[in-house]
Amino acid sequence: MNKRISILFVGCLFLSVVIGWATEPVKHKSQGCVINGKAYSLYDASTVYRYELPKTFNLKPYEGKKVELEGMLSPGDYFVPKGKELKVLGPCDSKSKELIKKIADK
Repeated sequence: MNKRISILFVGCLFLSVVIGWATEPVKHKSQGCVINGKAYSLYDASTVYRYELPKTFNLKPYEGKKVELEGMLSPGDYFVPKGKELKVLGPCDSKSKELIKKIADK
């Protein structure tokens, strides 16, 4: 019986460590677009993630542009950009806009 309790305790301890790692912010870099005042990351031309940026970060200058998102990504897609500006890569292309629209309409 004591052996079972010990194994259960070690298992719970391991699981709590793994869960703790999953909640830590990680360095992240991706490309995406800013549409309707929201930042989206595009992955593999078929997947879109909407990022929550700090309310103090002004996305207006990036509206309709393709940007590089570099910074810290936390669970819940909360993204804190590195520095005070995003790198502009040009205008957001129509294929990316269509993909974002599908996600935004859900």
